[in-house]
Amino acid sequence: MCRGVRKCAEAYRNVQRRTEMCRGVQIRAEAYRYVQRRTDTSRGVQIRAEAYRYVHRRTDTCSDAQIRAQTHRYALRRTRTSCQRTKNVQKTQQRRTVNALKT
Repeated sequence: MCRGVRKCAEAYRNVQRRTEMCRGVQIRAEAYRYVQRRTDTSRGVQIRAEAYRYVHRRTDTCSDAQIRAQTHRYALRRTRTSCQRTKNVQKTQQRRTVNALKT
């Protein structure tokens, strides 16, 4: 635990959100166990369905570095901006992603 850590956790239905503040580092994690969206319109039918069993989103902000990871089943998308601490943050993010996939 770091000094000055502020945690805010909300758990409702299948959604968990957590925010941690530690030495200017902000981490926001959202875990959705099951999400399904569907849109049906008749006459020129438009159907949009999204179903994924586990989604994990995490945003780490560390000076200039911003990491956003999304895990949809087995797919992984990442967006990064580099800074001096990118390598350390990158290794940490990989560990977090592996742990998220294990759960």
